[in-house]
Amino acid sequence: MTMAIGFILTIVLFMSGIPIWAALSLGGIFLINFVIGSPPTQIPLTFLNSVDSFTLMAITFFLMAGSIMAYCGPSKYIFDFVNAFFGRKRGGLAVTAVVMSMIYAAITGSSTATLAGVAEFARPEMLKKGYNNSFIASLLAASCTLGQMIPPSIMMIVYASMVQLNTGIIFMSGVIPGILSGIVLCVMAWYLSPKADKDKLNVNPEIYSWKNKGRTLLLGFPAIFMPIAVLGSIYNGIVTPTEAGGLAVVYSIVISFLYRKMTWTAFKKTMISTLNSNAMIFILIAGALLFANPITFLRIPQMISGFIINIGLSATALMVACFILFIVLGMFIDVLPVVYLTVPILYPALLATGVDLIHFNVLLTLAMQIGQISPPFGLALYVSAGVCDAPIAEVSAGVIKYIIAYFIIGIVIILVPALSLWLPSQLF
Repeated sequence: MTMAIGFILTIVLFMSGIPIWAALSLGGIFLINFVIGSPPTQIPLTFLNSVDSFTLMAITFFLMAGSIMAYCGPSKYIFDFVNAFFGRKRGGLAVTAVVMSMIYAAITGSSTATLAGVAEFARPEMLKKGYNNSFIASLLAASCTLGQMIPPSIMMIVYASMVQLNTGIIFMSGVIPGILSGIVLCVMAWYLSPKADKDKLNVNPEIYSWKNKGRTLLLGFPAIFMPIAVLGSIYNGIVTPTEAGGLAVVYSIVISFLYRKMTWTAFKKTMISTLNSNAMIFILIAGALLFANPITFLRIPQMISGFIINIGLSATALMVACFILFIVLGMFIDVLPVVYLTVPILYPALLATGVDLIHFNVLLTLAMQIGQISPPFGLALYVSAGVCDAPIAEVSAGVIKYIIAYFIIGIVIILVPALSLWLPSQLF
């Protein structure tokens, strides 16, 4: 009875509108005190120990590298390069926004950081060429979630640390699905783009000349090469993911000085953005683990695993059920709390039914991408609407097509495990 009260309390707090980390923390404190009976001193220890992790330091480094790229100049050169190849035709700028999101995702590992970096340069140009503001917001909301799939994904770092798998293997599992998702979004961006005014399409044809393509490639190469250098160092076993994050920070600072864009004002913006994002992520992790700790102690994961085994779900059926569950949860709760709350509960059942944890990682990630852009409370949905100053109702309607596309990709990933498992098997 007391345990049920703890769960109800957490749900009521969440529905009241207080921050998610606070609702989870207060619910966890109630369970620790009144269900487990642990001393109050256990609460701050659990809260702090949850983020005392060498692996999780990679999150801070990759966030900082992404902020430097956004505020200190390199992102502009990435946009100029991609735009020179894709921007001229109808739908070209929309495709440019998706391709830039894919590149930026390979730098930051974060959906919100990808959205901020891409929107700053793509949105003004798209508005000039007659794109509807709500269309831009919907497209950016969908494409920014590629930051969850394309490595170095923050969510994948967290997942790898939870299931004790090699982070490099987990990263590699997302490469082919991430590229596949990006290609599908490019095709949709081109197809759904409104018929633009020819005069607007042909503004300054010099931008799309082969001479300018070569120039933008030369200027943009140091920035574009960054994810190749950083991820390549992980896959070749030269550095750990955390060390690679530090390498990304150093690399981004160096090329910012090369581009002569590293100013004191830009650096301050970088630090503020990094600190805000980092604090939000780590307090969510701490709150989620504070709530998950008594759940694990009470052996709830084992009880749920036993129930799943008894009803005889196959590995494929379990993955489909989890895919739908994660999408629904992602509509209401941010990505990291969902991962921290559900993975420990499902872990025994996944092992018992023979689900491949690498394959499952990709499906979980895609489900979180869908959840982030799904009404009523998808985080990327609201962030994109805010950044683009677009009505949330119009953005919500616009993302439905992308949600359907992502859902179909999810079914393909379930039915074709090789999309997730082939590349890791070749490199590790």
